[in-house]
Amino acid sequence: MSFQDVWFAYNIGKTLLKKKNPSPDPPTSDTAYRPQTWDGLPVDDEKQLMFIKTNIGGFFFDAILRVEHTTTLKSTEHPVQTGANIVDHAYVEPAIIVMEIGMSDAMASMVKNQFTVGDSRSVSAYRTLLELQRSRLPFRVHTRLNLYENMLIEEISAADDAKTQHSGRFTVTLKEIFVVEVSTTTVSAREHSTGQTNRGVQQAEDLPTLGAIIDPRGST
Repeated sequence: MSFQDVWFAYNIGKTLLKKKNPSPDPPTSDTAYRPQTWDGLPVDDEKQLMFIKTNIGGFFFDAILRVEHTTTLKSTEHPVQTGANIVDHAYVEPAIIVMEIGMSDAMASMVKNQFTVGDSRSVSAYRTLLELQRSRLPFRVHTRLNLYENMLIEEISAADDAKTQHSGRFTVTLKEIFVVEVSTTTVSAREHSTGQTNRGVQQAEDLPTLGAIIDPRGST
């Protein structure tokens, strides 16, 4: 018997054993694990929670493993004249945040009715991130260091292997969108031209006769 035959028989036996001993039911809101650090949080008032806990567009994930903040000031590389306003030669680029998110299928959600659509909480969280990205609508991101307005998800990276069979680990890159107010100018309703035009004084002028135009020798 070859190694392939042994491996095939092992997989068949493992599948039959799994059918006899089905996996337990997913945890419910009563049996799911809830960290003690969540006690005392205003879970019934999401408005208060959005300003004290890290979230992406109002969605609270199980764990924020890492947050990387990047802000860049871009300045000109050309010489600047002495006495010129340096502010006119430098500008702040949009902020970029890289967040590493962890999700567990055995935990309860911090906010009720979040991550309930899908086969598991980790799958639901991943699909929620995809919906935020595809909507292309700016949203707010709150972190421990700063509050960012008008953010968009630029990239989502999800690792799916044996270690994440009942969990999820996502890396989300968010970029700030600058929103400015454009001033409007009121245009006068007055007409640009008057009804009459002053043509000045017109005088008749005698035109030269045909004989004066034609050369007597027959050439013009």
